[in-house]
Amino acid sequence: MPGRRGPPPGPGRLARRHDPPAAPDRAGRGSLRPHGRPVGGQGVKRYLLDTHALVFWSLGEGLSPRFATRLDRLCRAGRLAVSAVSFWETALLAQKGRIELPDVAGWKDELVRASGLAVLTPDADVMIASALLPPLHKDPMDRLIVAHALAKGAVLVSRDALVRRYPVPTLWLD
Repeated sequence: MPGRRGPPPGPGRLARRHDPPAAPDRAGRGSLRPHGRPVGGQGVKRYLLDTHALVFWSLGEGLSPRFATRLDRLCRAGRLAVSAVSFWETALLAQKGRIELPDVAGWKDELVRASGLAVLTPDADVMIASALLPPLHKDPMDRLIVAHALAKGAVLVSRDALVRRYPVPTLWLD
């Protein structure tokens, strides 16, 4: 829709932020790989949204206009995806009252239909790989999303400081 940032509006709102903001990188252009190489250039084929990034982007909250526009462009280009695990996590957040989203299934269906966001389902190999990751993050679902990004060769869109300790390229812009 012209003049609107983010995917089509849906019912719901954030009850509070998911994570504290990660420290910005030196140039404010996104995260750096462990060896200091910037990520997010033309060579990257796919970006995988972490759960909080999915929720922020879909509800139009918690992202700078510049970053939301970048995610919109990636989605239109067919380069933005989400792990099916994130919809499970979102349903749990709604059930716990951490986000207000009365119809998670309807929200998911409308979001995918209207935006064209690719939904990736982790296979058994990804699940095993997630269990073998070091327990830097206590949440097994976050480790599963990290393993999914690694398996797909995707940049993980996340501001979670613990996720950023894994050897997966990440991206976040404030």
